[in-house]
Amino acid sequence: MGENVIHVLILSDQKPGHYNQSLGVVERINNCQHQVINVAYRGKSHDNLLRIVTCILGRYSLPEKIIQFCLRLTLSSKTLNAIASIQHIDLILSTGSSVAAVNLLLGQLFNAQTVTCRRPSPVGTDFFDLAILPQTSWPKQEKPNLCQTTGGPNRISPEKLKDQAKLLRRDLNISSSATIGLLIGGGDRYHTIRRQTISNLLYILRKLSQELDLQILLATSRRTPPTINNLIAEEMLDTPVCPICVLADRQNKYTVTDIFSLSDLLIVTEDSFSMVCEAASSGRKLVILRVNRRISKSPRQDLVYNEMVQMEHIKWVRLAEIKTTIPSLIEQKMEIKPLRDSDTAANAVLRLLDRH
Repeated sequence: MGENVIHVLILSDQKPGHYNQSLGVVERINNCQHQVINVAYRGKSHDNLLRIVTCILGRYSLPEKIIQFCLRLTLSSKTLNAIASIQHIDLILSTGSSVAAVNLLLGQLFNAQTVTCRRPSPVGTDFFDLAILPQTSWPKQEKPNLCQTTGGPNRISPEKLKDQAKLLRRDLNISSSATIGLLIGGGDRYHTIRRQTISNLLYILRKLSQELDLQILLATSRRTPPTINNLIAEEMLDTPVCPICVLADRQNKYTVTDIFSLSDLLIVTEDSFSMVCEAASSGRKLVILRVNRRISKSPRQDLVYNEMVQMEHIKWVRLAEIKTTIPSLIEQKMEIKPLRDSDTAANAVLRLLDRH
């Protein structure tokens, strides 16, 4: 093993959105080797118990026997066996609340630095050596262990997408003058996406595809309602205008990253902050599409969107504005400065390890 190799342990809760944030950080660190442990508990109550114990004892240095007892009491045998195989790690990285307590305990056990992406509940960020937080989670007062990013780290970058696009174009017939990637989220406490909204959007895009020689690459998320997935399948799946249609409730040949790589312009519904930030990291022109609101109160991510639209290549529009916004953006020649949140996070990790 080279002396300068950084050994990172990623703790995964097996949620792709969380796991990809962690990978987005380590993929930006040179000379880094990482291993992944999927954390599983003996039951939900054991997860809750470990969180409570860590909230109470997290600020203290615990004896090894106490740490081992807590892990044996709460974790599955498969997870314990994976932990037992660890030889050396410099840093533990996790995203999500259910893996935060394990991160902190293993940090003490292996004398490794602890890093969290996002604010885990109820443990919080104070006990971690580094907390990588998006603007929606920034505390009112700055803390010494805080790395501030606009969105969350992710695996998207213009350089990576360029290489991927070369491979994909060999297999796909992308013959249009421009390609639009459409990413549809789903409801949350602030937003809802009605079937009629998507029906109207698809109608507008099909009209534009005829007028401007466009092709549409489309993807839905795990939160997209079945009625909308079915609508898209009926109207877009296996049609010439839509050579890639990635529906979250079906088996798919292609991925959302494939859509990023092949698109000249991206449309993302405003409810999905993570997808908006990935799109803003892609180096593509971006339209954030307003959808239907459940309540009048605005989510904190709206503050981030307001800052994003100060950049020429990002627009935040209503459905009625789509028909004019897309031709205008496609025609414009402009310099695009992508978000570099993963680089920001990776540099903070290197400073933590004194490798910067």
